[in-house]
Amino acid sequence: MNAIKRMSTPTLLFICGAILLTIGLSITLSPESFYAETMLSDPAAIGEANLFHNTSLINELRAPAGMLLASGVFVVLACVRKPLRPYAWLLSAMIYLPYGLARVYGFLIDGLPHQSLVYAAALEILLGAMCLALFLYKNRT
Repeated sequence: MNAIKRMSTPTLLFICGAILLTIGLSITLSPESFYAETMLSDPAAIGEANLFHNTSLINELRAPAGMLLASGVFVVLACVRKPLRPYAWLLSAMIYLPYGLARVYGFLIDGLPHQSLVYAAALEILLGAMCLALFLYKNRT
């Protein structure tokens, strides 16, 4: 049982970091491909104008993607560097919870988006809450 507990925390950190790396890298390299899943780049879904013909919008999407990518590198590194884990738990919680809660706010104000974004919100809130709980549990004094 104790071995399972020891393995579970780096495993969860790895999952959180891998998601951040994947999303950060995907948006940085090809925002249109990444967002096609949610119908943002489908002219039939958004009207005549394709959002991705706007260079400023693409730049605005790539900037936070770089932050997600760098955060993912740090969180994955913390899987093997135990002293970094408290910071990785906190960083993960500070990324996932605001993303998920901001999506829920958007649902309430704007209505429900594509189903994949609803699932993303649920996953972000779950991962963020787990990371925050582990940070608080592991750093209690």
